[in-house]
Amino acid sequence: MCERLPNKSNSSKRYQLHRDASTLHYEQMSMLKGIFLITLFLLLHAFYPSHTLAETKRQTAIDIDIQPAAKSTLFNKVAILPFVGSHPALQELRSVFHIQLDQTNKYPLMAASQTDFLLDKTKDNADTTKKISPLSVVAKGKKLQSRGIITGTINHVQASSESEVTVNDHFRMLITLWDIQTAKPVWNITIKVPLTSDTPPLDVAIFTDALQQATRLLLDRLIRMGAIYTPKIQVPIILSKQGTIRQIQIAVQATPQSIHTSYQLLRAKTAAGIFHPIGQPIAGKTPPLILEDENLEDATTYWYTVTGYNSDGLASIPGQPFSITTRGKPQTVANINATGNDLRQIHLSWVLTHDPDVTGYVIYRKTKKAETLIKVAEIDDPDQQSYLDRGSAKSYERYGKLSDSTEYFYTVRSRNRVKVESEDSLVVSAVTKGSPAPPSQLKAIDNQPRKISLSWKEDSDSHTKGYALFRATSEIGPFSQIAFIDGHLTQKTVDQGSLNNQLFDNTRYYYKLQAVNVVNNHSQDSKIVAATTKPVPKTVKALALTQNLVKKAELGWQQNPETDIHQYQIFRGDLPDNISKKVATIPAGRYKFMDTGLADGHTYWYAIRAIDNDSLKGEFSGPIKKTTKPRPAIPTRLQAAPTEQGILLTWNKNSEKDIVYYKVMTIGFLNKEIGRPSTNQFLFTQEVEADREYRFQILAVDKDGLESNTSATVSVRTPPVAGEK
Repeated sequence: MCERLPNKSNSSKRYQLHRDASTLHYEQMSMLKGIFLITLFLLLHAFYPSHTLAETKRQTAIDIDIQPAAKSTLFNKVAILPFVGSHPALQELRSVFHIQLDQTNKYPLMAASQTDFLLDKTKDNADTTKKISPLSVVAKGKKLQSRGIITGTINHVQASSESEVTVNDHFRMLITLWDIQTAKPVWNITIKVPLTSDTPPLDVAIFTDALQQATRLLLDRLIRMGAIYTPKIQVPIILSKQGTIRQIQIAVQATPQSIHTSYQLLRAKTAAGIFHPIGQPIAGKTPPLILEDENLEDATTYWYTVTGYNSDGLASIPGQPFSITTRGKPQTVANINATGNDLRQIHLSWVLTHDPDVTGYVIYRKTKKAETLIKVAEIDDPDQQSYLDRGSAKSYERYGKLSDSTEYFYTVRSRNRVKVESEDSLVVSAVTKGSPAPPSQLKAIDNQPRKISLSWKEDSDSHTKGYALFRATSEIGPFSQIAFIDGHLTQKTVDQGSLNNQLFDNTRYYYKLQAVNVVNNHSQDSKIVAATTKPVPKTVKALALTQNLVKKAELGWQQNPETDIHQYQIFRGDLPDNISKKVATIPAGRYKFMDTGLADGHTYWYAIRAIDNDSLKGEFSGPIKKTTKPRPAIPTRLQAAPTEQGILLTWNKNSEKDIVYYKVMTIGFLNKEIGRPSTNQFLFTQEVEADREYRFQILAVDKDGLESNTSATVSVRTPPVAGEK
């Protein structure tokens, strides 16, 4: 079984590609190989202390040349021909190399004895000193029925004709693997062993060391370049295989670590196609070993083979290819139903499939038969049998977002774990609920103070959340929404305007109503109704009353004709166009008012308005002018003259008819009233001193006690006493 070669031409190509793809894996083992070689060198150094390479002045050189054919050629049998050359231990070294190469497990070697026997039998091994030629190698390979022939020569290379050993003297060992079919070398191993005075040519220890290193280096480089396949490694045994969803599974019988340390799965599109490795090799530890290939196409047949690797990184020849088919689309959904007449949502239901690969469902929708279906939902529960299509509404939103009064078409597909969907189910459709009905029996009530009361018949639709109220000052509009009334059972409301937009008095307003459902869908308009607000009280009519009262003004007015007057408000101002200060509120039934505490000789303007029981304020009356009595004029031309009796004061008499007296005052550190004459003169006699200055002022006082402002100050000096200076 180990000597079997593939007999199809495409097999060699397939195996070659296996090796190319496996090179990357074995490059990961390069570090371990390097450590192994170092360890081997140290061991050789320990076993052969007198001949180690490190102790010689000139070290052994090893050169390995590998041709690309090493990757593409499988050798079912390799024979090592007797070594030729001038070294006395040729066949002993041939045996050493045979053992070393056989231990690599790379090539199935013929026993040396069998090789020699067959060659001796055919008389082709009589002279081992002849020069090796490709033709002779091919001839011997055919007679040995071996695909590969290994030849070896060991000759002494002497750089000088003298008998003394020189620095360039060495033994050169050349070992070559020949491909019998091409008559060309596959690889060459060249070993140069320096010949010194302390290196006897008959001592094979140095050659043995070199051959051990050379075979390990050869194996390492072959593996590095991808020449990993060998008939010496057992082909893995396939226990079972199956195809699942975009995946295949292959059970391999795990062998002892001495045979296989890992396994590589390879795949091709056809049995005769090119096989490529799938992932990295899998370590074979616990039987059975499962190899998997994922991310495959659905319902597709693939071809596979498996190869095993040993601990050195060599691989078995891939086994006979076998096919596995992945699963296709899941089962189609049956008995789908759609239920409509709901608010912006459609309810769907279906019968569960019996396909064990189904992991969920996908919902598709369109609004017209000619449109393309779009995905609207994905369900990850294989046991779910219904779905509520709410459009683009979020989970936290209470209501859906489908269009109103719209027919929607649906199909449902089952889906497996890799999102492959079944064929479409039958297409079904349903229609969403439309807008609410418009409110009916809308009424409006007249003659209310700055408000309109409205009523209507409630909407029985539970989806109606309230009503939108619109108002205009004309029957033809424009109408503006002024309020929203909550509750579909609400039957009335009152329009009182707003803080910044109150209703006007005695004004006709027009109204219409719309029902609004929970998704803010409005009904058609109700019928338009109208009502007029209550008028304000009429303008107050003022009465003409006495003017020029002292520090007060008297007002009077006629009773308003309205029966519900509550009070009258009186406002005052200093100008007829600025009457803004409210000075009194008079209850209904009283029609006079006295404004007191006013300034003397000042003109005031008043306005009056009526206010009814609904706090409606009538228009102001026209401005009412009221002037208080003025203070007397300031006395003029005050004069003072000293006389024998005292100081005589005189002044012009005031023009006012109601002056009752004048108040005379001395002016000094303290002002002092000194008299109240009723006429326009006064004699000051109190304690008049000679040669002293006196100062005086006067003011007029009328019968109502109103005083004028003080006059100008007059001063006078009394004459000195006679005889005094």
